[in-house]
Amino acid sequence: MKKKTVVKVALDVLMLAVIALMYRKQALGLAFHEIGGLLLIGIFFVHKGLNFKWIRRVTVKLRTADNRTRLMWIVDALMLVAFLIVGVSGIMISKVAFPGLAVQGGPWKSLHYGCAALSLILVGVHLGLHYRYLKGIFSRWIRLPRAVAAVLVLFLMAYGAYGVAATSFTRWLAMPFSADAQRGEGSRGGNFPGAQPADASQSSESTVPIDASQPSESTQSVDATLPEGESDGSGRDRAPGDGQSFGRGGHEEPSGSALGALSTLAQFTSIAFLFAALTALIDRALRKKSRLAGA
Repeated sequence: MKKKTVVKVALDVLMLAVIALMYRKQALGLAFHEIGGLLLIGIFFVHKGLNFKWIRRVTVKLRTADNRTRLMWIVDALMLVAFLIVGVSGIMISKVAFPGLAVQGGPWKSLHYGCAALSLILVGVHLGLHYRYLKGIFSRWIRLPRAVAAVLVLFLMAYGAYGVAATSFTRWLAMPFSADAQRGEGSRGGNFPGAQPADASQSSESTVPIDASQPSESTQSVDATLPEGESDGSGRDRAPGDGQSFGRGGHEEPSGSALGALSTLAQFTSIAFLFAALTALIDRALRKKSRLAGA
């Protein structure tokens, strides 16, 4: 196998792992969240630099390219835009890396949440479109019986679907289109789209979103939908979704814990895998239909 191919696959795996860890700041701490996010964008540009010849060739002949190649180019372009928006908005709401640039209000937080969730979908679609290429590479290292592979794929898809439903993932996608965002207020002074009013008697089961604050030291459970800017009784403001992660029985791991990092990695990697698997299945069906039509 060519060294360049190994590097490209390694960068794909690294990007997926880092982006998954971005969705819960407590996973490895706020500093990693902000600095790691900027590192992720750098890795993305390095990865695209290794594919620059393909990008240049397709860009020049985009109008005459086949639909699949054109779709791959569009997905990559959208990934670039989404990553850049996440990076710029992250700097504008930074608390560690660029505290002097942090702004109050504005659409930055909503854009950060929404484009970060969109980025995960685009990464999944990107991997799904390269399914055959990746399968050819990994099959040299890992060989599973077809039945075992099928069961594993179904399990990961089911876990990914559960992650989409059980976390605030769909709410993050909707945040840039919420009423508060349209007024230029981001998520300040209001709940997530569709969220219920805060109730301090309810325990949170939603995963902490990308720009959530650090976990409270309070022993009382607080609803994750408590609007940012409202006090939770611990002497600080809570960001939307700043609650306990799902799937852990209402107990949240401390910041930087190995269990928390692994849980976050599994949750959001499975969501990306869900979109990758769906993309690969649709791509396979379209290829089969094209072959039958040409027969």
